Amino acid sequence: MKTPVALSILLVLAAGCAHEQYYAPPVAARAPLPRPALTPAPVSTNNLDAIRYPGTYRAYSLGRRIDPRNPGLMYEAGQVYVRELPETWNLHPQGTIVVPSVFSLARTNTAYDPLPLTDQLKVELNAQKQATKNVQEHAARLGQAVSNLAPAAGTVAQQQQQILRRLFTTDERLRLLEQSQSRTNSRPASSNISTNRSPVPW
Repeated sequence: MKTPVALSILLVLAAGCAHEQYYAPPVAARAPLPRPALTPAPVSTNNLDAIRYPGTYRAYSLGRRIDPRNPGLMYEAGQVYVRELPETWNLHPQGTIVVPSVFSLARTNTAYDPLPLTDQLKVELNAQKQATKNVQEHAARLGQAVSNLAPAAGTVAQQQQQILRRLFTTDERLRLLEQSQSRTNSRPASSNISTNRSPVPW
């Protein structure tokens, strides 16, 4: 019983391992992109300080000494030169240094080329410039006219205030006159008779 089971397991494992292997198709190697050729510019030895900071070197005078790794060695007195700071680049911009740039190379993409200036385009540009100049002149004239009308507008406002004051005074006088007229009309009739009676002869 155990033998058929073991054989069936071996067959299943052998069938699983015997499947066809998948091989990816080979990918064509891409050619490397061409790199722009930079032409190096010579650097004058007089401008080296503007490009980099020089290193710091010091000389130390030492007497006789024993090698710490080998006590059987002794060095004679002399000088030792030590580079304490290596030279570094000067990152401050200098107006006199001209550094060749990749962007100064000719562009190969025609989309970056300026548009050709044809005669028709020149005429259109000149017309637009003239129109802009005319609009600016009209705006200046309108500004001058507004500044000239400002004092006149102030005078008109004063005259309007005077007219309103006179109108208010006239309305007040009319009201008082109507009140006095209504009082005169509302007097009793007896007083009118007594005043209009003819004198009695004696």
